Amino acid sequence: MTVSNEDYFRAMNLAKQGLGARKISKRINRPPSTIHNWIKNGQKPFHLWGEEELTKLNEKKRHKHTEEEKQKMSEARKGKKFSEEHKRKISEALKGKNNPMWKGNKATVRAGRARARRIMNPGEEVDVHHIDNNPLNNDPNNLECLTRREHMMKDGRLKNLVFQNKGLVICPTCGKTVPPTLYCIFCTSPILAKKAALT
Repeated sequence: MTVSNEDYFRAMNLAKQGLGARKISKRINRPPSTIHNWIKNGQKPFHLWGEEELTKLNEKKRHKHTEEEKQKMSEARKGKKFSEEHKRKISEALKGKNNPMWKGNKATVRAGRARARRIMNPGEEVDVHHIDNNPLNNDPNNLECLTRREHMMKDGRLKNLVFQNKGLVICPTCGKTVPPTLYCIFCTSPILAKKAALT
């Protein structure tokens, strides 16, 4: 919303007559905060600024830091340097219940699995299996890396696909042994339609 010279000078004249910012704002259809800034704070609209005011503004913008000021600012950003032993002590002091983020010993199954992945550090296509089936027991002796298929079979999620040497077929596309279904569970290519050989 642009301010005309008329509005500004009219508001200043009304202020000299003793009217307040709210009454002036109703008369000239401007926000009371703008009128208040004109009257009380002495702020003029930008297009009415003189050369002196403009040069002051430009000087503020153009301020360049000396090398000494730059050095002080960079040192202030660095912070304190602690020795390795001091860092270790801080770390020990903030473990468990002393940590401000501690929410009690409420580890979830999801958190247990995430910890196991951090401990074993497997690749993207490898799962971490808990041997005792307790996802909160992240002892390295209780963890092993398996493929997704092996993991599902060990967990019993593929009970209906426990392969006995009866009725299995070899996928003609990927060559893997799979149950006799319409599509391969690995590469999703049709199996029975191609009459794959029985093993």
